[in-house]
Formats: sequence, structure tokens, C-alpha cells
Amino acid sequence: MNNYKFIFTSLFFIFTGISNAQVGIGNSTPAVSSVLDITSTSKGFLAPRMNTTQRNSILNPADGLLIYNTDELNLNAFTQSSGWKVLASAFKSVTIAAPDATTSIVDVTVSGMSIIPMDVNNSNNTPLPGTYLVTFESDCKSLNASSALVLGTFSIYANGIQILDSVRNFTCKVSQNLLSLQTVVTVSKDQAIEVKWHTDLVTNPIVLGNRTLTLMKVK
Repeated sequence: MNNYKFIFTSLFFIFTGISNAQVGIGNSTPAVSSVLDITSTSKGFLAPRMNTTQRNSILNPADGLLIYNTDELNLNAFTQSSGWKVLASAFKSVTIAAPDATTSIVDVTVSGMSIIPMDVNNSNNTPLPGTYLVTFESDCKSLNASSALVLGTFSIYANGIQILDSVRNFTCKVSQNLLSLQTVVTVSKDQAIEVKWHTDLVTNPIVLGNRTLTLMKVK
């Protein structure tokens, strides 16, 4: 019996010491500011993996709770003030330098300005649904030498539907001037985000120069 008491007492003090000290995995001198210090040059830390439904089923998540969302292909972190957030915002940007002109009086897609949201590196061609801050910037000018001012209308579409708060009537001059659009859109799997435009009259052609469409995932 005395042996059992000795073993129990020893284990108690060992585990008490561990609970009050830093723990090192892969190193013998963990940082004093950490409770757990993991060191490796060949392996990584693997967070719990779950889909959005499973994540949302977690009861009373604590501030700082971290999971890997298999729907979003991103790390998610929880805070009481803002709920679940994408920890590393996924983004994609495309830039086209070649000019694109139009005489269309109905909306058509600006050449090259269409994106289906993908994973951060677009490495596995996996669509990434969510909410995005969409920004479009371009040089714009009128090709009508007889008129210094030509009206063009620009807007952002998501899944073929015009985002009304992105619609902008823009006065294009003979000399180039800068156009900028910005809005927030939510898309599901395989839904494209694109920029469309038209001119006020067929006889008033307009042209875009260097242009960029950028998506930044915010949720």
C-alpha cells in the first residue's frame, strides 16, 4: 500500500509541475511567455477540421477558438464581438493591360474582368463561396473626337445579377481619366463576379485601358 501511495504522490507532483510550467514539443526550452511551444522543421500544426455547419454547432465558443473550415478552405477564428471570421482573407486579382472598346448600348462584360472566387493560390481550382469586397479600377476615355464628354455606365454583376449599389454613370473624356467601383457581394459555389459596361449611344464609343478587378474575402 505504501508503494501505491508513493507512486500516486509522485505522479501528483509531476503533473502539478507540468500544469504550472511551459510545455515544449520538439524542444526542451519552451518560450517563457507560452503555455505550449511547438518546434518542427518538417511537420505543421493541424487545427481541427470541420465544415461551416459543424463549426456553427460548437456550443459557447471561446474568444480565440481556432478551426479549419473545409467549406471555405481557410482558418476561422472566433471572437465574442464579431463571431466567426476568416483568419487569412482569401483574395484574387486580375489585371489586363490591353485596351477594350465598346459601342454597345446594353451591358456587356468588360474583357478579362470576370472572376470565379477560388482558393487563395488557385492551386486546386476549388470555388470558394463567401462575401467579398469587390474593387474595379480602370483608365477610361472617349473615342469620339467630336465630343469631349461621353457617358458610360459601369456596374458589377454577381451570378449574372447586377449589384444595384455598384452602378455608376461615368463621364469619359477624350483624355484618359480614372474610373473606380467598389461594392460588397455574396456568392455561392461556381458563381462569377464580373464587371459590365455600356455607352450612351452607339456613335459614342469608349475605351478602357489598364484595368484591375480585385476580390477580397471578408466573410
